[in-house]
Amino acid sequence: MKDKLSILLSIMLFMALTTSCERPNCKTDNIIFKNFNPEDIEYKNELLKQIENSNEDEIRFWLKKIDQNNIEFYIQDDKDLCACLSGEIEEKSKFRNIIENEGKGYIGSEFIGLEYHTIKNENNLSFFVENYSFISD
Repeated sequence: MKDKLSILLSIMLFMALTTSCERPNCKTDNIIFKNFNPEDIEYKNELLKQIENSNEDEIRFWLKKIDQNNIEFYIQDDKDLCACLSGEIEEKSKFRNIIENEGKGYIGSEFIGLEYHTIKNENNLSFFVENYSFISD
């Protein structure tokens, strides 16, 4: 009986480890996303345009990387949006635990209800990440 329980627990653990933090694979045909980096103004302008043309409820975010001041997400929708959003962390207190752990344990996790805003001028477009509702592994 203990052997069966041990095997069952091992299988469940394996399934949890291999299915958590997974985002759907996506591939972009967008020439701007292919030819520029997420920090480039051309990329940011195109990303903002794509976000504005998407249904907000269909946009999903997965943590790619984080440091003391900046955060980067993989961003996808149910259609053609497949890109990265690179932004400055505006409310560091909301991300304190993640920053302190250098993202360990959070990379690849989906951030539900991500709140951000943009500031645009003639020469630049900046994304500022403010908050999130919860994190889904």
